[in-house]
Amino acid sequence: LTVVIAKAPSDPGPDPSCPRVATYTLDAAEPAPPWPSICMKLGTMVRIVNFGPDGFTVSPAANVSGWYQDGERQFHLVKTGTVTFTLTDPDGWIRTLTVVVNK
Repeated sequence: LTVVIAKAPSDPGPDPSCPRVATYTLDAAEPAPPWPSICMKLGTMVRIVNFGPDGFTVSPAANVSGWYQDGERQFHLVKTGTVTFTLTDPDGWIRTLTVVVNK
């Protein structure tokens, strides 16, 4: 098997492998396998629903702008880079979502 990787242009522009999804919603109450890592465009939004006010972190916080109300969080992705959302439930489970933010 031979893999040829083309040289990136000097100005890469938008990443074509990152889907143009305006909002990505995750339901913390749904039993499911671990959340995947995803790619999203700058300026799009991540919604996490059905998770209370405690046990939540986002890192780095400066890469998002968001709010929480009644079990719902909405985060606009405001800087490129990698953002990790972590939910820790009082019952002991931990779920993470890693988002790679491209322009």
